[in-house]
Parts: sequence; structure tokens; C-alpha cells
Amino acid sequence: MRTGAHYRKSLQDGRSVYVDGRPVSDVTTDPELAPVVSAVAGMYDYAGDHPDEMVTVADETGRDALAPLTVARSPEQLAKRTRAMTAWAELTGGWLTRTPDHVAAILGGLASCAEIFDEGSRPLGRNVRTWYQRVLDEALYVTYASVPPPAQVPRTVDETGTYAQVHRTGEDAHGIRVSGALVPGAAAAVSDVLFLTSVNPLTPDDGELALAFVVPVATPGVRIHCRPAYRRGADEPLAGRFDELDALVVLEDVAVPWENVFVCGDLGAWESQFRRTPGFLLAKHQNLVRLTVKSRMLAGLAKRLCELKENDGLVRSVELLGEIGALAALTEASMVAAEAQAVRLPGSDVLCPAPHHLTAGVLHQVTAYPRAVQIIRELAGGEVLDLPRAHDLADAVAQRDLEKYGAPAGTSYSDRRQVLRLAWDCFGSEFAGRQVHFEALTGGVAAVKRRESFERFDFGPGLELVGRLLAEVADEH
Repeated sequence: MRTGAHYRKSLQDGRSVYVDGRPVSDVTTDPELAPVVSAVAGMYDYAGDHPDEMVTVADETGRDALAPLTVARSPEQLAKRTRAMTAWAELTGGWLTRTPDHVAAILGGLASCAEIFDEGSRPLGRNVRTWYQRVLDEALYVTYASVPPPAQVPRTVDETGTYAQVHRTGEDAHGIRVSGALVPGAAAAVSDVLFLTSVNPLTPDDGELALAFVVPVATPGVRIHCRPAYRRGADEPLAGRFDELDALVVLEDVAVPWENVFVCGDLGAWESQFRRTPGFLLAKHQNLVRLTVKSRMLAGLAKRLCELKENDGLVRSVELLGEIGALAALTEASMVAAEAQAVRLPGSDVLCPAPHHLTAGVLHQVTAYPRAVQIIRELAGGEVLDLPRAHDLADAVAQRDLEKYGAPAGTSYSDRRQVLRLAWDCFGSEFAGRQVHFEALTGGVAAVKRRESFERFDFGPGLELVGRLLAEVADEH
């Protein structure tokens, strides 16, 4: 199994990464990227230290693989996959959003329906299967970018008709050449491979944009432009460890061999990857597992804040704790219901958690997550506004004053400050703002999620019930 050390070593491959316009020579030691590298390395080490929980035999290869990277074909496999994904999510409290099990789920779902990628002018289904097998065998960290860059509005950059979005510029017997950009590229700088496609609608004239392919991050011509890190020092409990640095992914005349291409110019195959495979639904399941862990963490923090302030028996505190507990329970209920009613989609033998429950769970978070964060804000109160940094506590005078005036008698100011700093990183910091925005957009904007819910929910039983009741009323009259 891959270890954290192996993962770190693999990132020292000459990749072209920039942070806030500054070139990075080594992502494993760069102060803005090293924390998230350490977090992911810890996930691989945890898996190696807990093989009974985290390792299984993959159906696709017949060999050992990390359970979070697999897809399930039986209820037992689904349960183990969920437990393993939960264990990984608990290492970060659910705050690391694009972990290795997310895009692995997409590729596993695509591979289960690989024949749809053979329906175009060039059969490419074998490539999908082969790459997923590589992910399983090598425990690869794949992330993705799938949204056109801002320059794509209007669709072309200039009057020459040059696309800003990643597009095909040519092809030959060896493969295709691509140029352009995609966002958001979360964790792209610290992953092994990028899966690139577009989730935005395409028209019949957009054949050059109808692409899906994988490219190793260190490929010549690939550049990763990360935003600045939200980490400002060593005193952010969350931003200091789990900021994955969203990025603009730029490809300049990149050569992609045919064996890395899944879709090339075929609008039918491009759309089918979303509609006729469980790939993106399985990623939504991973996301719902992570959100369940994150919701539990926020509920636990709310309780800890009340204990810290010794007000967990007050009526208002009880109400807020009850509310945040209900929000967490509803997220978990969506996950449990989705797994209990798992189905096999047409053309796939993979057991996919019920799509309508997955969609409902992710849609629930659009309002539930900001509300949970607001509850943390209310419980933390104004005390978070005057917290000193950790280095202030090294001064003897500051330490004495803070311990005397900054905490009730008999309690530790240092412990109190740590809890409040954690709360601030949940609702008040730049990192906290990014998380609220990210969770609102997970799985698409709210309007897209509502439309998916409409498409996936079965209104039939309810309509039958309405019809029966109306018929009974008519009979009575």
C-alpha cells in the first residue's frame, strides 16, 4: 500500500505550480502547501496502519486496494466503503473537501459503464477501465477541474475564435493536443493526476470542448495557479492544516496520449458520462459521507462551546444545541437512507446509493451548513474578537494577565483560547468563508440541485395517494 512518504516523494516531480503568482519549487516543503500535503500523507499512513478497516480486494483487479477508492457491488462492500471513507473524513473533521476518494469514485463509476465510451468514432472505453485500475493499484490521488474560466464568457476569448476553456487543438495517431483552462482545481497542486472535463452545457457546435481525459500534474505545459493560502501563521486549527488551495488549471499545447483520453469530440459520450453512469453520483455519496462527519464535528464544537461558557443548561443554548444536532442528524439520515435503498443503474453492476436521497442530502446542506455555522457564531459570542495569537502567550506578563482576566477561576486560558480559535476558523476566518461558499456549490449551484431533485424524486406514489383520496371524497358525495 502507498505510504505517506511515497506520496510525498511522488510530488517532487518538477510540476509547475504557482501560489499567488509565486513559483513553487517543491510543494512538499513550501510553507503554503506543505500543511495539506501532510494531511493527505496522514490519510495514506492511516490506511497502512489499519489494513483490516481500510484495505479490500478490488473486483476490477483481484488485488488489494484502498477501500475508499473502490466501488461496491454488494451491500457488504458498500458498508465497508462507507466506513473507510468515514475514517478518512474523520482525520480532517470533514474540512478537507477534495480527498483522494472523491474523484476515484467518479472514475470507478465511469469504468463500470465503460462501453458507453466506445459508442463514438473511436473506442475509448478500455482507457477508462485501465486508468481506474491504475488508481486502485497505485492508490493515486486524482482531483479534477470542470468549470470554464472567467474568460470563457463570452464563449471565445477574441474574434479569432480561440476558446479559453480547455479544448482540442489537434490530434494524430499518438493522441490529442489541448489548450485552455478550467477551474476550480481544488487540491490540484498536491494531487497526482487531473481529470478534466466540462460540466457546463455544450451545443452541437462545441465538439472541440466535448472532452474528458486524465493528465498527470507534472506533464509539460500543465500549470497550476493557486490562490494565496488562508494560513497566516501557526495558529489556525483548520486553515493551518486543511487549506487545499483552489486553483486555475492552465494547459498550453499539452500532448495527451490516446490511452489517457475518455471522450474526444463526441457530444453523446460527453453527456453520457453524467447521465448514464453512476460516476458523479458516487462522488456525491463520498461528499455526503464527508458532510456527515463535518456536521457531527460542528455539533460537537457547539456543545464544547456551551460547556466552556458553562451555559449548556440555559434555554437558548439548549435550543441551539437541539437545532444543530437535528441538522447533523438529517445529513446522516440522507446518507443512511441512500445506502439502505441503493440501486444499480441501467448498464452498471455497481451498487449506487439511492440518487434521490444523495441529491436531497447535498441540497439540504445548502441551507443546513450556513445555519450550523451561524449557531457556532452565536454560541462563541464576542469573546473570539480579542483572542491573542499563540506567540503572545510566550511572554510572562501577557501569560499572567490573560490567565487572570481571560478565563474563569480554575480554568485554563490556553485551553479556552484553543476552543475559541477553532470556532473562529469555522465561521469568521477566510478559510471559514471559503468553506461556506464551497459547500453551497458542492454538486452544482442550488438551482441545479433542485432540478436534479425534481428529476430523481419519484412523485408517483404520492400522486397515487392523492388520486385515491380524491376518489374516496367523490364516492362519498
